[in-house]
Amino acid sequence: MPETVGFIAMALIIASYFVKNKSGFLLYQSLGIVFLMTSYLLEELYFAMIGLGVGLVRVLVYFAYEKEDKKAPIAWAFVFAGLTLAVYFIVNIGLLH
Repeated sequence: MPETVGFIAMALIIASYFVKNKSGFLLYQSLGIVFLMTSYLLEELYFAMIGLGVGLVRVLVYFAYEKEDKKAPIAWAFVFAGLTLAVYFIVNIGLLH
């Protein structure tokens, strides 16, 4: 089952390369990431799953700024870097010991 979900994820990501606008590209990429996160969940690869989730949120935040023709503040980079590190420690030390 995880292999099927992973295959769908890769198919969506590949399809995104043939979309001509940024919104469509983002939609296919986001759906692909959600399917990939699901396959990681089924395989019990929690850090990879959560890391992809943090990355997806980061991309969506930066896309929202770009859509409004604004530049994202540098603070967002520190927030997402810190969040990634926090997730690493929570999953690897707190949950997996």
